Amino acid sequence: MTGSNDRKQQIKNPTKYALWRERGQEASHLLAPAVRPIFAFNEVGMPERVGSCVLFSAAGLYFAFSAAHVADLGKLTRLLLGGRLRRVYLPTSWWATPIPAGKDREADKIDAAIFTLSPEIVQGLPTCEFLELGDCNIGGYCDDEATWPHYLCIGYRLKQGKFDEDHTRVAFDFTTCHGPEVSKSKYYDLHRPKATYLCLDFNLAANVNAVGRIDTAPKLRGMSGGAIVRWHSWDDRVAPGPGRDRLEAIFTDFLKHGVIIGTRVAVFVEKIRREHPAVANQVPPLNIEPATWEYVTGSDARRRLR
Repeated sequence: MTGSNDRKQQIKNPTKYALWRERGQEASHLLAPAVRPIFAFNEVGMPERVGSCVLFSAAGLYFAFSAAHVADLGKLTRLLLGGRLRRVYLPTSWWATPIPAGKDREADKIDAAIFTLSPEIVQGLPTCEFLELGDCNIGGYCDDEATWPHYLCIGYRLKQGKFDEDHTRVAFDFTTCHGPEVSKSKYYDLHRPKATYLCLDFNLAANVNAVGRIDTAPKLRGMSGGAIVRWHSWDDRVAPGPGRDRLEAIFTDFLKHGVIIGTRVAVFVEKIRREHPAVANQVPPLNIEPATWEYVTGSDARRRLR
């Protein structure tokens, strides 16, 4: 355990602290097989971890949901998905929300990307799991601030150093953090409608990694594309409320003043519902404003282009 704030919290309320630690590990290990790191080749041809993604399946089709700014690196070099045993190549084409004309990716607030995974890619991920419709909340959101739950974020932070192709540690060093949903007024100030986005106040002293170590003030670079799941509050821990551990959003941004931004998973599901009739047969039209998407073709280079 590191960080004086965590030690103070443990002394002040050891029961709550122990429950939080246990709960964080439980939820993380439950979802880690479906939340995977993304790698990109660097300038010398070595793969480096650059972000995260969430594996999803519907109607016999397989996808990886991530952030568009992570997928953008695929325009410069081939991207890889970190399985639990080895890495596999991601497709060189994907769907992404577009960059507004004359601006950069930061102006794209939705910041979403969808990779369609072929059967060959899925076969290369034998020990990974794919979330299904029943694992996701695509049916709306709670509008009563008094009952808003906590949320848990799961992803893979950037690492210094390079990893060879047979390295398997990528399966065991995920990071988590948590926080409550921001107020209605803050949604308004951030210009993020709640139907499309999930915004959290980030707890700087609430980070549990895969081995249960507590860190303070974690750096969240690399968490983009990871999962945001409903966690509920302290009082719901023993008798959890409905919907706990369901995927709510994909982590897309972290603002300097301590706010985590996620794009709701319904945005992603609505896109694949419109693209694939088999999915549309399982999912009725969702009550959200459809996002604008474009089909992107990336690079097949095994070395990042300068």
